Amino acid sequence: MIRVFNGPPVADVISLSFPSNQKPVTTAPPDPTNRTGQDVADHRGSILGKFSYSMSMVLTLLRNPGVKKEAKRQRLSGLAKTEEQWGATCTAILTLLSVFSVSLQIIVTGFPMAKDTGVAEHGSYSAKDYTDPPPEPLFDAVELTKWSFYRALIAEFIATLLFLYVTVLTVIGYKSQTDPAKNVDGCAGVGILGIAWAFGGMIFVLVYCTAGISGGHINPAVTFGLFLARKVSLVRAVMYMVAQCLGAISGVGLVKAFQKSYYTRYGGGANELADGYSTGVGLAAEIIGTFVLVYTVFSATDPKRSARDSHVPVLAPLPIGFAVFMVHLATIPITGTGINPARSLGAAVIYNKDKAWDDQWLFWVGPFIGAAIAAFYHQFILRAGAVKALGSFRSQSRV
Repeated sequence: MIRVFNGPPVADVISLSFPSNQKPVTTAPPDPTNRTGQDVADHRGSILGKFSYSMSMVLTLLRNPGVKKEAKRQRLSGLAKTEEQWGATCTAILTLLSVFSVSLQIIVTGFPMAKDTGVAEHGSYSAKDYTDPPPEPLFDAVELTKWSFYRALIAEFIATLLFLYVTVLTVIGYKSQTDPAKNVDGCAGVGILGIAWAFGGMIFVLVYCTAGISGGHINPAVTFGLFLARKVSLVRAVMYMVAQCLGAISGVGLVKAFQKSYYTRYGGGANELADGYSTGVGLAAEIIGTFVLVYTVFSATDPKRSARDSHVPVLAPLPIGFAVFMVHLATIPITGTGINPARSLGAAVIYNKDKAWDDQWLFWVGPFIGAAIAAFYHQFILRAGAVKALGSFRSQSRV
């Protein structure tokens, strides 16, 4: 039995063979999606069947525009999902490659802070990532012929003058505001905290301003400690101390010139050992306070720290100013806080009272001892100067 195909093209041909007054009996085109598996297989088996199936699908899409839009939407949605999946896959691959490269770099080079910059075993030295400046000569007459040397002296003089002017004014102002004879509030004024802030803040500002010119010493004890560590020559150290003392005297002299009555009445900001404290306690307070200050100076300006902690943007004047602030909080009730021989000398010279001169030695001996201990501790213990010297001696003796 021969099967007759009843697709849409055949129906159109049959309708053309009848007269116009006769209506042929035709059936509606079958729905391509409503066929059985065997019908579809038989229908697609011939070339005519394949062509008829394609045309029927086109007619179905033309008769139903919604089907076309839905097919387009599904196709675009599939493309979007595919692109999103590819983007997520590429991101994951790039992340894994980044982690792998960083891990490989850490394995090969190690962490930056884990570099061994000290003395290795058996007297050998590892590579340094910093450079220590060479030690200064004991006596360098060439400095006396350079303008930079005298410029540094001027910077030390002006800085110490400003330091004493602001801080002594703060002390006198506080005593004036809390004078019981004026029947004022005993809690008025800046208090000890304000005085400590004045000293620490001025050191921070002045060291920041003069560090690039003179090193920002502003203190004979700091200069003495740096001299012991061979950071400055003997000529520069002596001349710095002279400039600092002259600047301190000039600064306190300006205070007395502007407020003579208050200056004499309220002690002139001179350092004196407070009643109830022994000389040993006052000396110990000056030694320990100066040790804290000079030790901070060495640590803040250490080239090894600058190289190792280069990712920490800390200004050297900041910890130095905080050290002065903290020491003043602790020792103002004992000695008025010297830790700076120029500061004590300047106030004693202008105030010129017996008590200030009798205790003056405390504010020179104590700070110099504290500076010497800090220089030894930092250079020969923390920086292992003695071990390096011993290793160098052993290596030379083997040659």
